[in-house]
Amino acid sequence: MKARPIFIVEDDRDIRENLQDLLESEGYTVLAYENGKLAFDNLLQLEILPKMIFLDLMMPIMDGRTFLKEVQGVVKLQGIPIMVITAGVEKVEGKIVGMMKKPLDINELLRAVTKFSLD
Repeated sequence: MKARPIFIVEDDRDIRENLQDLLESEGYTVLAYENGKLAFDNLLQLEILPKMIFLDLMMPIMDGRTFLKEVQGVVKLQGIPIMVITAGVEKVEGKIVGMMKKPLDINELLRAVTKFSLD
């Protein structure tokens, strides 16, 4: 069976690439996108849904809030754990498993992956 990926949806290239490198070094398959539209379009094409999504809120083209609404509008996607990563103190409407503040704590991030990405 193919490994279920972890999605990273983050417009800041350094953060996106560092997260991807970290998670891949821990043995995870990672798919990373610079905006919600790219991530959502690719999510719809997958046969194997991601274990988890790390989602930035403020991005161009499609922001995190819009991405959340789109995901929640598709029944087969509604069970994917989504962890918001943000620099601000923001309220988020929609089903998420939690919120992490930037700069991200690596240990907290790895604990979340372990907790929410169990197969």
